[in-house]
Amino acid sequence: MLKVLLVDDEPVIRAGLAQLINWEKYGFTIVSKAKNGEQALQLILDDTPDVIITDIRMPRMDGLQLIQALREERNLLTPVIILTGFNEFDYARQAIRYQVRDYLLKPVDKEELIAALSRIRASLRIDNALPVDSQSGNAIKLLLRSTTSHDVRIKLCQSLEAHYPVLLMVIMLRNHMPTTFIQIKQLLLPVWEAFTLSEASVRIYIDADGFIAVLIQPESTHLSKTEEQQLAFSLLHAIHDGLDQEAFLSVGPLAHSPEQLADSFQAACSARVYSLYVERPTVLAYEEIKLLPPFKSQYEYLASFQQLRDSIENNSPHEIERIVTDIFVFFVEQFISPDTIKVHLYRFLLEIEKYVAEMNGDIQRIIKAANHIDLTCTTTPIRLQREMFRDTCQQICLEIAFLRAQQNFGIIDQIEQYVNSHFHENMTLKDVAAKFYMNHAYLGQLFRRKKGIQFNEYLHQLRIEEAKSLLRRTDLKIVEVAKKVGYNDPTYFSGKFEKHVGVTPTAYKLGLQQKKSPIEED
Repeated sequence: MLKVLLVDDEPVIRAGLAQLINWEKYGFTIVSKAKNGEQALQLILDDTPDVIITDIRMPRMDGLQLIQALREERNLLTPVIILTGFNEFDYARQAIRYQVRDYLLKPVDKEELIAALSRIRASLRIDNALPVDSQSGNAIKLLLRSTTSHDVRIKLCQSLEAHYPVLLMVIMLRNHMPTTFIQIKQLLLPVWEAFTLSEASVRIYIDADGFIAVLIQPESTHLSKTEEQQLAFSLLHAIHDGLDQEAFLSVGPLAHSPEQLADSFQAACSARVYSLYVERPTVLAYEEIKLLPPFKSQYEYLASFQQLRDSIENNSPHEIERIVTDIFVFFVEQFISPDTIKVHLYRFLLEIEKYVAEMNGDIQRIIKAANHIDLTCTTTPIRLQREMFRDTCQQICLEIAFLRAQQNFGIIDQIEQYVNSHFHENMTLKDVAAKFYMNHAYLGQLFRRKKGIQFNEYLHQLRIEEAKSLLRRTDLKIVEVAKKVGYNDPTYFSGKFEKHVGVTPTAYKLGLQQKKSPIEED
């Protein structure tokens, strides 16, 4: 069982989390609880847990200070899940710097908690499954980070103590699906046999971020360029078929020294970014990477985003689909960098968030989407980014339509009062919609939903009821009654009257007269 520490200043939340799921069913057990970061830090030093779930805002020592103390003062990389409210979004973003594994919005959703724990469990399984040479494994992790400097890369490559020449291949899993070293080794073993490579000449490292680094030390066997390509595609297909997911593979130049191996790792990091723009699994060689155009950082606000906002506000899901596609086509064709894409998408969602907040709507979904973009935009394939962003925009579109419907239900009462007072005038649904600055089709739908009757039918009922009253109370002629209630055509009036009452206006009036005085004649 993996040990869990719960940290929150509210006893109700600590108790609620403990009861929310069957922890042991998912391989976890709660070993301790703390009411603030200071108490939690002492518990962690006494008995280090496998996972920490902590609130952000707490007295004495808050969640951020706790994580900072663990990372910087104690050098502990214990996985942390943070709990955050929608108004603590900036705090959550700061926590990302301290390698927080996941975040959960309050109130915590059961399924989201289970998913977060499952990701951490799988990640810990990967860390524990690496070869015994953990020092080399840590070096590989740093070598695969784009932020690692070239000088540091050279020193890390020297620490690997590889037997040169070395051929580096890095496989990037699309979905970052965790797996184990043993499973990868079994998947790739037939490939080594096919290329007559001894198991001792191959070193494999896997990483929770979806990297599989393969260092091939062919010793006396020198692979030609064609054989390198064949080997690369064989590895790619083995991973694709064995794990049933898309992958991307980069091949570095044959390295004869730590310095050249450092260049190979740098190329792998560059290839990772380019892989986000590739639709299908493929192999990208170092020579091809050098020929690719550099990424652009175009931060000017795109007109398409204003069109997208208009489509969301106007409840046009088909337009949303088209515009989002156009935006991402532009990103790909112009080689806009992932960091720049993140800025554009993030800024757009923040603008929409303000709009929804002004309508008193629920902004947690938008904040969660923005948070997800902030965390994953630079590591998620462009195709998946497009789909997620499109789905988010369409969900926001529905949310805004729902909010408007709620607000407009109050307007229907005003419209009803207006129609009740002016039904005798020449009136149509379009006239009323224009008066209240609404789309007539939308007004018609809203009116029927609120009143349970079509607008025109409601108008006819009002007019016919008033006509019956006039026929009872006055001696007006049928033509005059028709005009009084809003019908300029007496024949049309008679037809509507008969449809609602069952008799013509003349017959209705005659029946009234006969009831008053059976001996009177018309």
